[in-house]
Amino acid sequence: MLEIRKYTKNELSAVLGTNNKQGIDRKLQRYGVEFVSTGRGQNLMYEIQKVPDRFKLYCITEMGMSAVINFEKFKYFCYYLFCDETFANFPIVEMEVIMSEDGVHISRQTISNWIDRLSRVGYIHIDKNTECVYYAITKTADGKKHYKEILRDVYCKGWNLYWSNKNEVGTNTAYKMMYNYVGGHPYKRPKITENIIYSEQIQKLIELVNESFLE
Repeated sequence: MLEIRKYTKNELSAVLGTNNKQGIDRKLQRYGVEFVSTGRGQNLMYEIQKVPDRFKLYCITEMGMSAVINFEKFKYFCYYLFCDETFANFPIVEMEVIMSEDGVHISRQTISNWIDRLSRVGYIHIDKNTECVYYAITKTADGKKHYKEILRDVYCKGWNLYWSNKNEVGTNTAYKMMYNYVGGHPYKRPKITENIIYSEQIQKLIELVNESFLE
């Protein structure tokens, strides 16, 4: 993460992933970083004077995010994900609805990609084997889906009801029995949890998110 201080050419090369002065200058300019450089060759020094969007730069240099994504929307997503203790439990389709209702329109595919990125850099953990959240899904006449969280025991008993009656009464009737017992279409999704190994990096990300909002 770039700070307001002096850097050697090698230090900036490690942060920005480019070895020559022209490449360093281009990246700093593209990110809106104000700087001055002095010296030549191995004596080349950079003085970083201003970093206008520290959140964006952190995401690019520390998390490997593409420089062309909508960082304003990603900032909101990170705020919801890491600062609201309930948001991470929702299905992706419900995350999309929640954020759209608050004026932040993000597609399900984009949300899925961002979750995948956060998982790959280690900030979150998705346990597909044991830790899951269970829902009953219903749909209104206008096609809007509603998700009600249910207990794992209810979810499992619903499926047991389906399988134990399927051969006797048929697939459709058995499904209706399960649906009525659960209170909707049964659905489970792996739970998203923060990876405590990266707690320092997560805290830094949260600080930059909040700093950006306050500015």
